[in-house]
Amino acid sequence: MVVKYVGFTTLAFLGSFGLALAQSATPSTSDGPPEAPPPMSAATQNALTAGGKITSGAQISPALVGWNYVHATYCAGYNGYLYVYPSEGGSWWTNNTLFQNILEPQCSHGNWVAFHVYNTSGNWDEVYTYSYK
Repeated sequence: MVVKYVGFTTLAFLGSFGLALAQSATPSTSDGPPEAPPPMSAATQNALTAGGKITSGAQISPALVGWNYVHATYCAGYNGYLYVYPSEGGSWWTNNTLFQNILEPQCSHGNWVAFHVYNTSGNWDEVYTYSYK
């Protein structure tokens, strides 16, 4: 099963700029689950979200425009944002409640998730979730 959400502003954005590049991450092959991320702090959240101006973004290196695939290993909520920490590293976040409701169940299973990144700052506007790891 694949779940997709595309907002109306997303359709206008994608329609005016055309197709995006694609990136595929290699699944993790470690023997156990990755270490849990450190607790979020107000200073860290402020830095990641530009003081709350970024609604859906990522801290990944490199931030490649197009589809980025990860395993949603841990999720944490903090001050209205949901943070997803994948086994591949980095973090993804959103304060969009629809995206939060789509992503949160994926963490309990470690399922494959795809984020559509639309700029090199790591901002994303679409998410796919899969029913497998």
